[in-house]
Amino acid sequence: FKASEGGFDLFGNTNSDIDLLAAGQSRSADGFTYYSPKIADLVTLNATYLMDDNYAQEVDGKKVDADNMYALSATVGDKGLKAQNYYVSAAYNDSIDNVKAYRGVAQVKLGQVILGGFYQNSEHVDSKYSNLEGDTYFVNAAYVMGNLKLKAMYGNDDSGLGKYVSRYVGSTDGASLETVSDVELQQFSVGADYRLSKNTLVYGHYTKYDGDMKLSGAKQDLSDDIFTVGMRFDF
Repeated sequence: FKASEGGFDLFGNTNSDIDLLAAGQSRSADGFTYYSPKIADLVTLNATYLMDDNYAQEVDGKKVDADNMYALSATVGDKGLKAQNYYVSAAYNDSIDNVKAYRGVAQVKLGQVILGGFYQNSEHVDSKYSNLEGDTYFVNAAYVMGNLKLKAMYGNDDSGLGKYVSRYVGSTDGASLETVSDVELQQFSVGADYRLSKNTLVYGHYTKYDGDMKLSGAKQDLSDDIFTVGMRFDF
């Protein structure tokens, strides 16, 4: 399910990753994954199944195995936008990361410009958290000039299932995800990457989070600003 994003997340593995808004982004262990050969040099079909007993939980003092946890996806094109100048995927996730979700992702490269769109619907598998359900979407764009990539992304979430909400609730004394309602969260990011060499990348970005939600009926401000600079070594 996570892999179906392809190369869409322009700010992946940073504090502006799409997992702050979108659920189901974990790379879970103890499972089986199948990637089909590329059909007609274009389409792949993929599936993951996690071992239920490795995700058992305590319920009323007894160890109970998790429900069936699996994900399916189909992709068309090239996530690197090299063999083909487009990438499209559709994916479904059942119970991995405690959510049921489906998503669609699309990217296209037009000369030096890369445009992308992402939509996901998610709901928590536990009826105790039936309040956590909704839609997440992103649009982004990048402009590539040699070793320099300029990029921007906008996202919106009303499911409350991303890491941004769970971290906020976790830092609020006495709060619980059961009391979350009326989530409306936006993310806007702009930044640049510059590759100094094949193995070394320097980057910087600014991200603004804006929105609010309710905890036990009380309105909470979710606004925040992040400015980041860094260097990455690939090896």
